[in-house]
Amino acid sequence: MPLRGRYLFGYDILMGVASASASFLVSYYAFKAYLATREKYFLLLQLGFMFAGAGLLMDSLLTFFLIFSRTPALLGLGYSLYFAATLVSYILILGSYVVGQLKKPILYSAIPIIGYGFVSETILMLPLMVVVAQSAVNMVARRSINTLLIFIAFTLILLSHLMFALHALTGYFLVLGHSLRFTGFMLFAAFIVRVVKTD
Repeated sequence: MPLRGRYLFGYDILMGVASASASFLVSYYAFKAYLATREKYFLLLQLGFMFAGAGLLMDSLLTFFLIFSRTPALLGLGYSLYFAATLVSYILILGSYVVGQLKKPILYSAIPIIGYGFVSETILMLPLMVVVAQSAVNMVARRSINTLLIFIAFTLILLSHLMFALHALTGYFLVLGHSLRFTGFMLFAAFIVRVVKTD
C-alpha cells in the first residue's frame, strides 16, 4: 500500500471513530432528553444516532483490520455494514420528524427536493435531504438557537455525503467529508445537551 494510501486509510479510520464517538454522544443525550421529556421523537433520534455510530465504528474497525490482514474483502464488508446502518439511521431520524409533526401539527413537512460510491452515497442523501428540508421549515417557523443548530448540523452531514460521493475525483473530498460529518454530529450533540439542560 503506497504511503499516501496508508495516510488516507489512517485518516479515514480516525475520523470514522471520532464521528462514531460524536454519534454515540448524541445518542446518549437524546436518550437523556427522552427520559426527561418522554417525547418519542427523542427516542427515535437516540436509536438513529446509535445506528449511525455503530455503522461508522464497524467500518473503521474493519478498515483497521484490513491494513494488518491485507484482506480486501473487509473494505467492502465494512462499507456495506456502514451503508445499511446509516440508511436505517436516517430513516429513524426522518421518523422522529414524522412523530414530531404528529405532536405539533402546526409545522407541516416541506416537500423534499428529491466502498464510498456515487450511487450508494446518493441513496443515503435522499432521506437526509427530507430531514434537512424539514429542519429548515422548523428553523424558519420557530427561529431559535436549537432549530438553527439542528439545521446546520443536518446540512453539514448532508454535504459530507456529497463529498463522499465525489471523493473519486480527489482524496481531499474524503478528508472534507469526514470533517463535515464530525462537525455536524458535534453541533447536534450541542443541541441535545441544551435540551437536557433546559429540562
